[in-house]
Amino acid sequence: WHAPSARGLAPMNCYLLTAGDRAMLCDTGLTIHRDALLAQVDAAVPAERELSVLLLRQGEFDAMCNLPPLVKHRPVQTIYGQYADAPEWADIHTAPELRMSDEFPGKPPTIVPENGETIAVDGAGERRLDIFVPALRLLGTYWAFDHQTGTLFSSDSFSYAIRPDASGPWLVTADDDPIAAADVEEHLLGTRYWWLPGADVAAIRADLAAIWDRYDIQRIAPGFGCVLEGRAIAERHWTMVDEIVGRLGRAPGARTTAAAGGSR
Repeated sequence: WHAPSARGLAPMNCYLLTAGDRAMLCDTGLTIHRDALLAQVDAAVPAERELSVLLLRQGEFDAMCNLPPLVKHRPVQTIYGQYADAPEWADIHTAPELRMSDEFPGKPPTIVPENGETIAVDGAGERRLDIFVPALRLLGTYWAFDHQTGTLFSSDSFSYAIRPDASGPWLVTADDDPIAAADVEEHLLGTRYWWLPGADVAAIRADLAAIWDRYDIQRIAPGFGCVLEGRAIAERHWTMVDEIVGRLGRAPGARTTAAAGGSR
């Protein structure tokens, strides 16, 4: 999740969206957060309110670890994920009480949204999420845009904002934004975006530009790391990530040249 050189503390984020008689949990967090997650869901979602789960990265532990205990703790009507067998993907625990075998009767169905599909949080369809596959990714990943709040849920992108200690704060705002371009580049190269140097990034940058033009993004909510709060902060970081991707990548059609220790 973070570069080896990173020091400090970052949140691991799950987001709960509510509307009408329903609620949707975006990702389920790591096993170490299981008790806290279940308690918070119970406190925020009455038993009579329908609950669904949206998995932004079905193949990653921070999205999947607490799906089995959540489904066994209370009814989940629907799972939205990249693959049709989400319960099987989440069957990763050794404890028998957390297994989701074929015999488990409470497994909810999995819906696989198409790229660009809109899903509703509530039954009336008043709170809508656009689900799409970004070009800036390593594995199977969704981003989601919440039209009601202007929030972009960016999964493992824009996930570099950390704080020195557990005192936070966990929002990066216009009055408190110490993150420099060097911090972002260090994060990208030290985590799952190590492949950017020398990559043809034209499609990635074009997709970033199209997403920014398409949506009125008021905050960026990553799967881990601090939330980037406010339109001005979102624009600053969007521009910064785009420029770094462009600087690390190569021009379309340019050839890579062999170098000691690899290619560039």
